[in-house]
Amino acid sequence: AAYPKDEAAAKGQWTKEKGLTARAAPVKAHADPFPGKDEAARDLARLNFLGIVFCMMFGTAALPHILMRYYTTPSVQQARVSVFWSLFFIFLLYFTAPALAVLVKYEVFTVLIGTPFDKLPEWIAAWNKVDPGLLSVTGTPDQPSKAGIPVADIAAGMYAFSSILAAPFRRQRDGVGAVLAPAVVLATGGIGQIFSQSTNPRVATGDGIALALRAGALITDAEFVQFHPTVLYTGQQAVGQQQLVSEAVRGEGAILLDSEGHRFMQQLHPLADLAPRDVVAKAIMRRMRAEGSRHVWLDGRMIGDRWPTRFPTIFDALLEHGIDPRTALIPVAPAQHYHSGGVHTDLHGRTTVSGLYACGEVAGTGVHGANRLASNSLLEGLVFAERIAALLARELPERREPVDEISTAGLLSATQRSVIQSTMTEGAGVLRSADSLSITNSVLDSMTLATADVMNTAAWETTNIHAAASAIAFGATLRRETRGSHWREDFPNTDDLRWRVRIATTMDPDGTLQYRTIGVDE
Repeated sequence: AAYPKDEAAAKGQWTKEKGLTARAAPVKAHADPFPGKDEAARDLARLNFLGIVFCMMFGTAALPHILMRYYTTPSVQQARVSVFWSLFFIFLLYFTAPALAVLVKYEVFTVLIGTPFDKLPEWIAAWNKVDPGLLSVTGTPDQPSKAGIPVADIAAGMYAFSSILAAPFRRQRDGVGAVLAPAVVLATGGIGQIFSQSTNPRVATGDGIALALRAGALITDAEFVQFHPTVLYTGQQAVGQQQLVSEAVRGEGAILLDSEGHRFMQQLHPLADLAPRDVVAKAIMRRMRAEGSRHVWLDGRMIGDRWPTRFPTIFDALLEHGIDPRTALIPVAPAQHYHSGGVHTDLHGRTTVSGLYACGEVAGTGVHGANRLASNSLLEGLVFAERIAALLARELPERREPVDEISTAGLLSATQRSVIQSTMTEGAGVLRSADSLSITNSVLDSMTLATADVMNTAAWETTNIHAAASAIAFGATLRRETRGSHWREDFPNTDDLRWRVRIATTMDPDGTLQYRTIGVDE
């Protein structure tokens, strides 16, 4: 430190003590909560206090559960037994938590994890990328609690305990890690960030599909991606989740116009602007390509003063982008909306890998067929989640040792993310052809050479985006027909004789995709 210890403390500077980085608060920031004790005793008292506070918090949180069990259990005797064991557990925890603090202080964890107690905050901080000063249970941050213990000490102590206890079961670096469990349920959502424009949130990076592929699971119907035709266009540089302008707006009377202000859906489908999503999306894309434009216009001016009450969320979002739909046209373009394929499961959410389950958009349950109806996403989430929960309650697999790492593929650089998105949008988006898909597959294959220098979250997400994108482009190339949300410009007809099958994809350890066809009922 630049200052002697006492001078540094008086000036509230940073100092080094016992090998730990800790912020030295002004000397009179708060009174000593444990007067008359030496440093070791005060530290131990603090740890005991943390245990008591934890038990009080746990007990408070458990009370609603205890009352619920008492009033909802049919048998009075069973209710009494349930309440007894709940209270016993809290009572036991009340005494074991301070005891745990004592054990930690006397370095029992040195034997368990090979890390001396006085190095634990540094070790935890390095693992979790947290300022070690915030984890120091002997530090004295500025704000004391009413009991005299610094609030940061309480929070940091609990965080430190949780990190220590999780250590034997976790390997983590920069927010990416592994947790060992007898069963894993994938509920990671969609793949929207594979494309440049999507209605999906930023976290929809295809992680579940990529994870399942690397685990050896089967992926089915990857090529069936639904695009919503009317998503607010905010420019080529827009990233993340884009604002959807619902079909209900067109149902209220809004119409689509090209760059010249002409309607174009009337001559393409009997329902005109209310045609199915894939029909409208393809019509818009063709018109945009013919005109060389980035978007078309949605005219909702006839809705007038009903906008704020009829579509309040959309109305507010448009105003945030400087568009008043009561008086102005809305720029819209198709964007990725929902993935009908995913990790292949049976009717109970089981994948082809023992102990791995999937539900929601990440799952390939087959309930969507080749195109998705909105309510089926609720079915895929709620029904299959309940079935998985019921199944695991009956037959939870035994915990096993983790499999050996056999993959030879590396992580892609995060700088490749935008390249993947633009490539997929152009070549494997709404309109597909052999030529566009050939270019897409070539670009994706070439990216395997652009490995990341740093293993971080961004690199993992980019790698997952690449894996899921490769599966989609792979399936779209194989399926030489048009079916549902998969449209091939060079094969515009449906071929039931050859392609009324599901394309199943797997990944080899070196990252190579393999496929086979299975029946629609498998």
